[in-house]
Amino acid sequence: MNKFDKAKYSNHTTSVLRLEGKRKFLKNLLVKMVFEYSNKISGSIANNDFIELRNSITLRLESIFYHYDLLASINISGEESINNKQISPLITSQIALKQDFLLDSIIFNTLSLFDYTSCLTKFILEDNKQKKKLLWTQLVRTSRGTGNFKETSLAKLINDLDKNWVFKLGEYRAELIHYKDDFVSESLKHYVKEGKYIISISAPSSLKKHFKEFKLVDNNKASINEVSLWVIENSIECVICLVEELINYFDIIRKVPLGKEIITHKQ
Repeated sequence: MNKFDKAKYSNHTTSVLRLEGKRKFLKNLLVKMVFEYSNKISGSIANNDFIELRNSITLRLESIFYHYDLLASINISGEESINNKQISPLITSQIALKQDFLLDSIIFNTLSLFDYTSCLTKFILEDNKQKKKLLWTQLVRTSRGTGNFKETSLAKLINDLDKNWVFKLGEYRAELIHYKDDFVSESLKHYVKEGKYIISISAPSSLKKHFKEFKLVDNNKASINEVSLWVIENSIECVICLVEELINYFDIIRKVPLGKEIITHKQ
């Protein structure tokens, strides 16, 4: 996981392109996972339940990017816009409120992404394929259990991801749902002669308290766009690590003998 660094997200276009690359990589990795599951675990191309769970992860991933696209379409903090008309502070407040709502949706969808990935992990680990539901918190408890699984690299990775990222994000979500909303602040600079204005929306203050790096002066001025991209990027990287480890884990629990793969790749 990457600690927040404002400089890394200061160029919005570059940041979005980088995330698009990771989004594509994860989607391709999820496709590869189906082939690996067929060749090493099921021995069949009829893996409808597995594919359904995989598709749920992909759908949630698309939902995250959809909500960020909406957030960015409203305003990109710190970037100049052209408008010869006077911008009302009321409009600025409305922009801040809408982007605040969308960041909440990104947080909710991101944590849902981990729950969906947890369900797929359960399907892989357990012989009973009828029970497909397993929240991320339950998967973490399983990885810390008393069985042999807790000694595997997969279990250790799940614990690391939870400790360094998912748990903190979940604590913030719980605060939003159960205790209080987390409002953002906004500022407006209007250059009348040039017909330009800059609207800046800060990242939510309560989110910052869950991550120590925001105590740094530069990071404390993070915008809502920058923090949204950081949340998305870190979460995608976590899921990539987990999916890669699951693919490796297929070799440990392999059921299809070597040489009996049903899908071959021509060189």
